Amino acid sequence: MKIAVAKDGDIVAEHFGHCSHYAVYNIEDGKVISKTDIESPGHAPGVIPRFLNENGANIVLAGGMGQGAINLFNEMDIDVYLGVSGSIENAVQKYLAGELISGNNTCDH
Repeated sequence: MKIAVAKDGDIVAEHFGHCSHYAVYNIEDGKVISKTDIESPGHAPGVIPRFLNENGANIVLAGGMGQGAINLFNEMDIDVYLGVSGSIENAVQKYLAGELISGNNTCDH
C-alpha cells in the first residue's frame, strides 16, 4: 500500500492541488518501509490524481481538495482523507493505527 500526503515542509498542506511536493510512504504489514518525496506535476484539472494513481497511491491525505479531484480519486478507488493537519509523520502514524478521521475539507471550491 502507498500513502500520498500533500506536503508543505513537514506538515500536511492545506490544499492538495497547490503544494509543490507529495510525500509517498510505502507500507508493508502496517509499517513504513520507505518514504519518497515527489514533485507535483503542476495544478491542472485531473493531472495530480492521475499522477498519484500512476505512482501507486492507494490513500491520499490532505487538508483539502476540490470536488473534481475527490471524484477522480473515488473513480480510481483511492481513499481520500481530508481535514488532515499537522505533522505528516503524525498523520501517517494515526492512519496506520486506525485513528485518522477524515474531517472538514479546507478547500472551498
